[in-house]
Amino acid sequence: MVLIKEYAKFVRVELKKRNVKGLRAHLTLPAGKSMAHEGDFINFYCGLGPFECGISTKQSDFFAGGWHWFVNAAPESNEPVDMKAPVQYQDGDTIDICLMIDSRDQNRIKFMVNGVIVYRSKMSYPGQKNVRLVIACAQATPESDRPLAPWGIFHSPVVATRMQYKNCLNIWRNVNRINSTCRNFRLPGPELVSGKDCPQPEVYSVSPLAKNTISAWLE
Repeated sequence: MVLIKEYAKFVRVELKKRNVKGLRAHLTLPAGKSMAHEGDFINFYCGLGPFECGISTKQSDFFAGGWHWFVNAAPESNEPVDMKAPVQYQDGDTIDICLMIDSRDQNRIKFMVNGVIVYRSKMSYPGQKNVRLVIACAQATPESDRPLAPWGIFHSPVVATRMQYKNCLNIWRNVNRINSTCRNFRLPGPELVSGKDCPQPEVYSVSPLAKNTISAWLE
């Protein structure tokens, strides 16, 4: 998700570790959501260096209120990814997502949904340092408008549990408050739009990260 020229809100659980070879989580999708504008979207995903893979929904006839998995594979963007059916999941569903470098398969990056490999990279990759779990949404109205348009994306809590990262020894370890940092922010940021001029809610409501679990919502 590009962090420029967006009218958006983010929660990012960022690993402090380097040479990380994977990230996984068990997601419970929101029980309910609403999006006010055609093109508004909500994404929950794992980021491993330049790869971003997860679950998404968008305000459009194509999605019809459902969710599907997605792959943003920037280094291999000339290789189209077949997303299959537009809708595979519904509000309230539970989904396991895993984005990892597979040392048993030429260090290819794989994205797995509910234990099924849905994407395998063409190239091999080393361990990464920019590893994060992201809860995000972006509104289709222009971020350059002043004043900003009223915020129109809302959803009940999304819950990420069993968050683990794969270390340089290919061992899965729990994500916790010691080895990660949680950032809760919006775009445009306060340097461009002050808190008093930002439509509410200004940022996500977030539960404290505890026992490798976090939840976030907009209401």
